[in-house]
Amino acid sequence: MNGRSDFAQRYLESAEINWRASHLGSLSDNILTIGKVAGRFVCCEDCGKGMSTADLVLECDSCGSEHDLKPDASFQSRPTGPATRLLARRLSRARAKLQGNWFLVDENWSVAEFFLHLTTVDTEKVLGGLLGRLGLNGERGDLKEVLYWPRLLFGVKTIQPDVVLVFERHVVFWEFKRPMGGTFPAHELSGQAAFLSQVEAETGFTWDLVVVPGPERGTVPNRMELAIAIQEGQSVAQAKWNYSPRIAADFASLSADDLAGRIACLSWERLLSEALQEIHRLPNSWNRSAATRGLIEFHRERADILAPLAPFT
Repeated sequence: MNGRSDFAQRYLESAEINWRASHLGSLSDNILTIGKVAGRFVCCEDCGKGMSTADLVLECDSCGSEHDLKPDASFQSRPTGPATRLLARRLSRARAKLQGNWFLVDENWSVAEFFLHLTTVDTEKVLGGLLGRLGLNGERGDLKEVLYWPRLLFGVKTIQPDVVLVFERHVVFWEFKRPMGGTFPAHELSGQAAFLSQVEAETGFTWDLVVVPGPERGTVPNRMELAIAIQEGQSVAQAKWNYSPRIAADFASLSADDLAGRIACLSWERLLSEALQEIHRLPNSWNRSAATRGLIEFHRERADILAPLAPFT
Protein backbone atom coordinates (compact mmCIF):
# COMPACT_ATOMS: atom_id res chain seq x y z
CA MET A 1 0.00 0.00 0.00
CA ASN A 2 1.83 3.06 -1.24
CA GLY A 3 0.24 6.49 -1.45
CA ARG A 4 -3.23 7.74 -0.78
CA SER A 5 -6.03 5.73 -2.42
CA ASP A 6 -8.33 7.27 -5.04
CA PHE A 7 -11.25 6.73 -2.65
CA ALA A 8 -9.54 8.79 0.05
CA GLN A 9 -8.55 11.54 -2.37
CA ARG A 10 -12.13 11.82 -3.55
CA TYR A 11 -14.15 11.57 -0.34
CA LEU A 12 -11.97 12.53 2.64
CA GLU A 13 -12.69 15.95 4.08
CA SER A 14 -8.90 16.55 4.24
CA ALA A 15 -7.01 13.93 2.26
CA GLU A 16 -3.60 15.33 3.23
CA ILE A 17 -4.07 15.10 7.00
CA ASN A 18 -2.73 12.25 9.15
CA TRP A 19 -1.65 10.02 6.29
CA ARG A 20 0.85 7.20 6.78
CA ALA A 21 1.73 4.37 4.44
CA SER A 22 1.18 1.67 7.06
CA HIS A 23 -1.86 0.42 8.98
CA LEU A 24 -0.11 1.02 12.29
CA GLY A 25 0.98 4.55 11.46
CA SER A 26 -2.51 5.61 10.48
CA LEU A 27 -3.99 4.06 13.60
CA SER A 28 -1.44 5.50 16.03
CA ASP A 29 -1.92 8.95 14.48
CA ASN A 30 -5.59 8.90 15.42
CA ILE A 31 -5.69 6.92 18.63
CA LEU A 32 -4.87 9.86 20.90
CA THR A 33 -7.37 12.23 19.28
CA ILE A 34 -10.58 10.23 19.38
CA GLY A 35 -13.84 10.69 21.19
CA LYS A 36 -13.90 11.42 24.88
CA VAL A 37 -10.16 10.80 25.39
CA ALA A 38 -9.16 13.81 23.28
CA GLY A 39 -7.34 16.32 25.45
CA ARG A 40 -6.81 13.91 28.34
CA PHE A 41 -3.02 14.14 28.22
CA VAL A 42 -0.74 16.63 29.97
CA CYS A 43 3.01 17.03 29.65
CA CYS A 44 5.54 17.16 32.50
CA GLU A 45 7.55 20.41 32.33
CA ASP A 46 10.59 18.73 33.92
CA CYS A 47 11.04 15.57 31.82
CA GLY A 48 8.74 16.26 28.86
CA LYS A 49 6.84 12.97 29.11
CA GLY A 50 3.08 12.81 28.64
CA MET A 51 0.69 11.78 31.39
CA SER A 52 -2.89 10.59 30.98
CA THR A 53 -5.69 11.87 33.18
CA ALA A 54 -8.23 9.45 31.66
CA ASP A 55 -8.20 7.01 34.59
CA LEU A 56 -7.62 9.49 37.41
CA VAL A 57 -10.56 9.87 39.79
CA LEU A 58 -10.66 12.31 42.72
CA GLU A 59 -12.93 11.66 45.69
CA CYS A 60 -14.32 14.56 47.68
CA ASP A 61 -13.17 14.41 51.33
CA SER A 62 -16.49 15.84 52.50
CA CYS A 63 -19.23 14.04 50.57
CA GLY A 64 -17.37 11.22 48.82
CA SER A 65 -18.54 12.15 45.29
CA GLU A 66 -16.11 11.23 42.54
CA HIS A 67 -14.68 13.52 39.86
CA ASP A 68 -12.49 13.02 36.82
CA LEU A 69 -10.00 15.49 35.40
CA LYS A 70 -9.72 16.93 31.92
CA PRO A 71 -7.53 19.76 30.59
CA ASP A 72 -9.51 22.95 29.95
CA ALA A 73 -9.36 23.47 26.19
CA SER A 74 -10.35 27.14 26.55
CA PHE A 75 -7.48 27.98 28.93
CA GLN A 76 -4.94 30.46 27.51
CA SER A 77 -1.49 29.96 29.02
CA ARG A 78 0.90 32.83 29.70
CA PRO A 79 4.73 32.88 29.68
CA THR A 80 4.87 33.30 33.45
CA GLY A 81 1.86 31.18 34.33
CA PRO A 82 0.79 27.52 34.25
CA ALA A 83 0.81 25.69 30.92
CA THR A 84 -2.62 24.17 31.38
CA ARG A 85 -5.61 24.08 33.71
CA LEU A 86 -7.48 20.96 34.75
CA LEU A 87 -11.26 20.83 35.13
CA ALA A 88 -12.87 18.51 37.68
CA ARG A 89 -16.21 17.03 36.58
CA ARG A 90 -18.51 15.02 38.80
CA LEU A 91 -18.88 11.39 37.73
CA SER A 92 -22.25 9.68 37.70
CA ARG A 93 -22.35 6.40 39.63
CA ALA A 94 -22.61 4.38 36.43
CA ARG A 95 -19.67 6.18 34.86
CA ALA A 96 -17.58 5.98 38.01
CA LYS A 97 -18.12 2.22 38.07
CA LEU A 98 -16.71 1.93 34.54
CA GLN A 99 -13.83 4.36 35.10
CA GLY A 100 -10.52 2.66 34.40
CA ASN A 101 -12.02 0.02 32.09
CA TRP A 102 -10.92 1.74 28.90
CA PHE A 103 -12.76 -0.56 26.50
CA LEU A 104 -16.04 0.28 28.23
CA VAL A 105 -15.52 4.04 28.51
CA ASP A 106 -15.09 4.58 24.76
CA GLU A 107 -15.65 2.03 22.01
CA ASN A 108 -12.85 3.55 19.94
CA TRP A 109 -10.30 2.10 22.35
CA SER A 110 -11.75 -1.35 21.71
CA VAL A 111 -11.53 -0.72 17.97
CA ALA A 112 -7.91 0.36 18.34
CA GLU A 113 -7.07 -2.65 20.50
CA PHE A 114 -8.60 -5.08 18.00
CA PHE A 115 -6.97 -3.65 14.88
CA LEU A 116 -3.59 -3.13 16.54
CA HIS A 117 -3.37 -6.89 17.10
CA LEU A 118 -4.18 -7.49 13.44
CA THR A 119 -1.32 -5.21 12.36
CA THR A 120 1.22 -7.61 13.89
CA VAL A 121 0.39 -10.26 11.26
CA ASP A 122 -0.40 -10.33 7.52
CA THR A 123 -3.23 -7.82 7.88
CA GLU A 124 -4.45 -8.02 4.30
CA LYS A 125 -4.73 -11.80 4.36
CA VAL A 126 -6.41 -11.88 7.78
CA LEU A 127 -8.93 -9.16 6.93
CA GLY A 128 -9.80 -10.78 3.60
CA GLY A 129 -10.32 -14.15 5.26
CA LEU A 130 -12.28 -12.59 8.12
CA LEU A 131 -14.71 -10.93 5.71
CA GLY A 132 -15.24 -14.31 4.05
CA ARG A 133 -15.98 -15.87 7.42
CA LEU A 134 -18.62 -13.21 7.95
CA GLY A 135 -20.33 -14.20 4.71
CA LEU A 136 -19.06 -11.19 2.73
CA ASN A 137 -17.58 -12.62 -0.44
CA GLY A 138 -16.88 -11.04 -3.78
CA GLU A 139 -14.19 -9.56 -5.97
CA ARG A 140 -12.39 -6.99 -3.86
CA GLY A 141 -8.92 -6.82 -5.36
CA ASP A 142 -5.84 -5.84 -3.35
CA LEU A 143 -6.12 -3.85 -0.14
CA LYS A 144 -5.12 -0.25 -0.87
CA GLU A 145 -5.65 1.61 2.37
CA VAL A 146 -7.13 1.40 5.87
CA LEU A 147 -8.76 4.54 7.25
CA TYR A 148 -9.47 4.94 10.97
CA TRP A 149 -12.26 7.34 12.04
CA PRO A 150 -12.18 9.26 8.74
CA ARG A 151 -14.38 12.28 8.02
CA LEU A 152 -15.96 11.61 4.62
CA LEU A 153 -17.82 14.29 2.69
CA PHE A 154 -21.51 13.46 2.30
CA GLY A 155 -24.38 15.79 1.52
CA VAL A 156 -23.97 18.99 3.51
CA LYS A 157 -22.07 17.26 6.33
CA THR A 158 -19.54 14.49 6.87
CA ILE A 159 -20.04 10.85 7.72
CA GLN A 160 -17.60 9.15 10.08
CA PRO A 161 -17.39 5.34 10.18
CA ASP A 162 -14.97 3.78 12.65
CA VAL A 163 -12.86 1.93 10.08
CA VAL A 164 -12.85 1.84 6.28
CA LEU A 165 -11.08 -0.87 4.28
CA VAL A 166 -10.37 0.41 0.78
CA PHE A 167 -9.71 -2.36 -1.73
CA GLU A 168 -8.99 -2.06 -5.43
CA ARG A 169 -12.65 -2.39 -6.42
CA HIS A 170 -14.46 -2.57 -3.09
CA VAL A 171 -14.92 -0.65 0.17
CA VAL A 172 -15.93 -2.00 3.60
CA PHE A 173 -17.30 0.16 6.40
CA TRP A 174 -16.94 -1.03 10.01
CA GLU A 175 -19.17 0.38 12.75
CA PHE A 176 -18.63 -0.54 16.39
CA LYS A 177 -20.33 0.23 19.68
CA ARG A 178 -19.22 -0.24 23.26
CA PRO A 179 -19.16 -3.85 24.49
CA MET A 180 -21.64 -2.78 27.18
CA GLY A 181 -24.92 -1.13 26.36
CA GLY A 182 -24.06 0.18 22.90
CA THR A 183 -26.82 0.38 20.28
CA PHE A 184 -27.18 1.92 16.82
CA PRO A 185 -29.81 4.45 15.79
CA ALA A 186 -31.13 3.00 12.53
CA HIS A 187 -30.78 6.29 10.67
CA GLU A 188 -27.03 6.40 11.37
CA LEU A 189 -26.57 3.10 9.53
CA SER A 190 -29.02 4.31 6.87
CA GLY A 191 -26.75 7.29 6.26
CA GLN A 192 -23.72 5.05 5.87
CA ALA A 193 -25.55 2.73 3.46
CA ALA A 194 -26.76 5.73 1.44
CA PHE A 195 -23.20 7.08 1.26
CA LEU A 196 -21.93 3.71 0.09
CA SER A 197 -24.66 3.62 -2.56
CA GLN A 198 -23.41 7.00 -3.76
CA VAL A 199 -19.85 5.66 -3.92
CA GLU A 200 -21.02 2.68 -5.98
CA ALA A 201 -22.93 4.92 -8.42
CA GLU A 202 -20.01 7.34 -8.84
CA THR A 203 -17.03 4.96 -8.88
CA GLY A 204 -18.37 1.46 -9.52
CA PHE A 205 -16.99 0.28 -6.17
CA THR A 206 -19.01 -2.47 -4.54
CA TRP A 207 -19.40 -2.31 -0.79
CA ASP A 208 -20.14 -4.10 2.48
CA LEU A 209 -21.05 -2.89 5.96
CA VAL A 210 -19.85 -4.68 9.11
CA VAL A 211 -21.79 -3.80 12.28
CA VAL A 212 -20.57 -4.76 15.76
CA PRO A 213 -23.15 -3.67 18.35
CA GLY A 214 -22.70 -4.07 22.06
CA PRO A 215 -25.98 -4.99 23.73
CA GLU A 216 -25.37 -5.62 27.40
CA ARG A 217 -27.38 -8.82 27.52
CA GLY A 218 -29.37 -8.52 24.32
CA THR A 219 -29.51 -10.36 21.04
CA VAL A 220 -27.57 -9.27 17.98
CA PRO A 221 -30.06 -8.66 15.12
CA ASN A 222 -29.79 -10.86 12.05
CA ARG A 223 -28.97 -9.49 8.59
CA MET A 224 -32.56 -9.15 7.44
CA GLU A 225 -33.72 -7.42 10.64
CA LEU A 226 -30.89 -4.92 10.32
CA ALA A 227 -31.52 -4.40 6.59
CA ILE A 228 -35.20 -3.59 7.21
CA ALA A 229 -34.26 -1.19 10.03
CA ILE A 230 -31.78 0.56 7.70
CA GLN A 231 -34.43 0.93 5.02
CA GLU A 232 -36.90 2.35 7.52
CA GLY A 233 -34.37 4.91 8.75
CA GLN A 234 -33.73 6.45 5.34
CA SER A 235 -36.08 9.45 5.70
CA VAL A 236 -34.39 10.54 8.95
CA ALA A 237 -30.95 10.02 7.38
CA GLN A 238 -31.84 12.11 4.32
CA ALA A 239 -33.06 14.92 6.55
CA LYS A 240 -29.84 14.82 8.60
CA TRP A 241 -27.31 14.72 5.73
CA ASN A 242 -29.51 16.43 3.13
CA TYR A 243 -28.20 14.22 0.34
CA SER A 244 -29.66 14.46 -3.14
CA PRO A 245 -32.88 12.76 -4.25
CA ARG A 246 -30.80 10.79 -6.77
CA ILE A 247 -28.74 9.22 -3.95
CA ALA A 248 -31.95 8.50 -2.03
CA ALA A 249 -33.42 6.84 -5.12
CA ASP A 250 -30.29 4.71 -5.67
CA PHE A 251 -30.41 3.59 -2.06
CA ALA A 252 -34.16 2.95 -2.15
CA SER A 253 -33.71 0.74 -5.22
CA LEU A 254 -31.86 -1.81 -3.08
CA SER A 255 -34.18 -4.59 -1.95
CA ALA A 256 -34.02 -5.83 1.63
CA ASP A 257 -32.46 -9.07 0.36
CA ASP A 258 -29.77 -7.20 -1.58
CA LEU A 259 -29.03 -4.97 1.40
CA ALA A 260 -28.88 -7.94 3.78
CA GLY A 261 -26.33 -9.58 1.48
CA ARG A 262 -24.01 -6.63 1.99
CA ILE A 263 -24.25 -6.59 5.79
CA ALA A 264 -22.59 -8.58 8.55
CA CYS A 265 -23.81 -8.04 12.12
CA LEU A 266 -22.00 -9.86 14.91
CA SER A 267 -21.09 -9.60 18.57
CA TRP A 268 -17.67 -8.61 19.86
CA GLU A 269 -17.18 -12.17 21.09
CA ARG A 270 -17.83 -13.67 17.68
CA LEU A 271 -15.60 -11.08 16.02
CA LEU A 272 -12.70 -11.98 18.32
CA SER A 273 -13.29 -15.70 17.81
CA GLU A 274 -13.49 -15.45 14.01
CA ALA A 275 -10.36 -13.27 13.86
CA LEU A 276 -8.45 -15.71 16.04
CA GLN A 277 -9.41 -18.64 13.82
CA GLU A 278 -8.28 -16.74 10.74
CA ILE A 279 -4.96 -15.86 12.38
CA HIS A 280 -4.43 -19.55 13.17
CA ARG A 281 -4.45 -20.27 9.43
CA LEU A 282 -1.21 -18.28 9.04
CA PRO A 283 2.20 -20.00 9.25
CA ASN A 284 3.46 -20.34 12.81
CA SER A 285 5.55 -17.32 13.81
CA TRP A 286 6.28 -14.98 16.69
CA ASN A 287 3.89 -12.41 15.20
CA ARG A 288 1.09 -14.96 14.97
CA SER A 289 1.64 -15.93 18.60
CA ALA A 290 1.69 -12.28 19.69
CA ALA A 291 -1.59 -11.52 17.91
CA THR A 292 -3.20 -14.63 19.40
CA ARG A 293 -2.09 -13.74 22.93
CA GLY A 294 -3.30 -10.18 22.47
CA LEU A 295 -6.80 -11.17 21.34
CA ILE A 296 -7.17 -13.73 24.13
CA GLU A 297 -6.05 -11.20 26.74
CA PHE A 298 -8.45 -8.65 25.27
CA HIS A 299 -11.28 -11.12 25.78
CA ARG A 300 -10.17 -11.94 29.34
CA GLU A 301 -10.15 -8.27 30.30
CA ARG A 302 -13.66 -7.93 28.94
CA ALA A 303 -14.80 -11.13 30.65
CA ASP A 304 -13.68 -9.81 34.03
CA ILE A 305 -16.20 -6.98 33.65
CA LEU A 306 -18.92 -8.48 31.47
CA ALA A 307 -19.05 -12.04 32.82
CA PRO A 308 -20.70 -14.34 32.04
CA LEU A 309 -19.57 -14.22 28.41
CA ALA A 310 -19.90 -16.83 25.69
CA PRO A 311 -16.94 -19.26 25.60
CA PHE A 312 -14.03 -17.94 23.56
CA THR A 313 -12.52 -20.51 21.20
